[in-house]
Amino acid sequence: NDNANENLKENENDIITETEVSEHEKPLFKNFVEIWFKFHFQKYEFKPAFKAIDGKKINSIIKKLNTVSTERGFEFTDNVAEQAFLKFLTLAYSDDWLKANFELSNLDSKFNSIIQKSTNGATKSNPNDKLREKFNS
Repeated sequence: NDNANENLKENENDIITETEVSEHEKPLFKNFVEIWFKFHFQKYEFKPAFKAIDGKKINSIIKKLNTVSTERGFEFTDNVAEQAFLKFLTLAYSDDWLKANFELSNLDSKFNSIIQKSTNGATKSNPNDKLREKFNS
């Protein structure tokens, strides 16, 4: 609905003003914020609260994705960055704990374990599942 989109645009502009982002990084930052809002709304049917700290977390995630992409030999274009962020969110969402605690601060602090999900192909299982099986058997 157009009204929700208008509110989203207003929020985004406030966020970008509040967060220290260089002119060069602004379009990418803005796109990441938009991807975050859309992804969150699709999964939870409400828009996440977004404060200055969340802007800092987006910046932190951008920098980490940039490092990982470079290490894997990808040029970190805006398109690569946006695809990587969407994949990152999808991987994070596949984790039960993160799904229940889906906040940028958690996604940023668990960045490595989320990225590792894509590397070892274990999208669903995690070490905690094995522990749970031990306790339950």
